Amino acid sequence: MNIFKKLIFSAPILIAGTAAAQHSLTVNISNLKAGKGKVEIGIYNKAEGFLKPDKVYIGEKVKVGSASTLSYTFRDLPAGNYAVAVYQDENSNGKADTNMIGIPKEGFGFSNNVKPKLSPPTFTQTKFTLIQDKSINITLLNY
Repeated sequence: MNIFKKLIFSAPILIAGTAAAQHSLTVNISNLKAGKGKVEIGIYNKAEGFLKPDKVYIGEKVKVGSASTLSYTFRDLPAGNYAVAVYQDENSNGKADTNMIGIPKEGFGFSNNVKPKLSPPTFTQTKFTLIQDKSINITLLNY
């Protein structure tokens, strides 16, 4: 019986000790077109499927207010490598609009403020390591 009591009272300590540390990530976005649509923020945690909407680790849609900046905090993220992709869905149609040759018509940006040349950036170019609460800045590109 004494062993049973020790196991019962030790279990919460063992469980708490093995829980993964959780962190917050604040994404500060600038160069928004104020008052237009929503910003879609996608966090990716692996290279496979990077920039594919159905492969987002966690995402959020945030209404754009009257300012040209916006901040959003994701909570309870485990430590690891992440990359963030953002676009402003100005007309709220649920997709990133492009012109005939595929150049975005709406503002977009990536972690590390990577500026794509002739192709979208890679996970490796945009990734960062989250090991404590962190804040990143992304300036949207508008072409």
